[in-house]
Amino acid sequence: MSIGDYFPDWKPGDPPPEGIFDERALRKIASDRDGDRRRKRPPFLRALMADARIMEGSLYHLGPRRSRWQHTVAAVKMCWQEEGLVAMLLYRLRVSLERYHVPLIPTMLHHASIALFQISIGRHVVIHEGVVFMHGQIVMAGEVEIGSGVRLAPWVTIGLAEGGIVGPTIGDGVFVGTGAKVLGPVHVGAHARIGANAVVLDDVPAHATVAGAPARVVRMRGEHERSDGTPQSQNA
Repeated sequence: MSIGDYFPDWKPGDPPPEGIFDERALRKIASDRDGDRRRKRPPFLRALMADARIMEGSLYHLGPRRSRWQHTVAAVKMCWQEEGLVAMLLYRLRVSLERYHVPLIPTMLHHASIALFQISIGRHVVIHEGVVFMHGQIVMAGEVEIGSGVRLAPWVTIGLAEGGIVGPTIGDGVFVGTGAKVLGPVHVGAHARIGANAVVLDDVPAHATVAGAPARVVRMRGEHERSDGTPQSQNA
């Protein structure tokens, strides 16, 4: 752990950032950030049901006008059929147990997700409710935050640039295409689309479509258009 880990603009020889005098101060920052992550993570059951509802609409095109019981039955069925939802269940259960300082089991759940689905989610990652793993083969590492309604295709990497510990922040409703990589402390705006095999190293505006390596904006959609091309409700 070093000052540069938490203050990327700081360089050796510069005066210490305000309030930073020793390793103890850095550890306090790390502890505060751990607390922030715990507060941001949604409750287990609410988050899992939101994940299932988004998957229903994204993969099965089922409408929202269904009873809570119907949603529950559909969620149980999808846990048998969709590896992405099972991997998300393992992540949600893992962070819930970590919140209560349960030993060993969270680590076992993490390794189970890697072994069964090739989905590795680091301990500093925050995933808000209503996120879809469309299949397996996903890696997330570092201080990463994934917004609600995000859809991740296979072989996606969301992680760190060389030498850093702060990763991307992905806004609500973003779609990340197959094989895409989002690296470093970048911000991807709400309802953006990241094309297949794109390499994102800079911020992406909301409602933009980016492609290429390094990624560049190739299209800007309207403010009320979602990342899947459908109109966004004015009440959303």
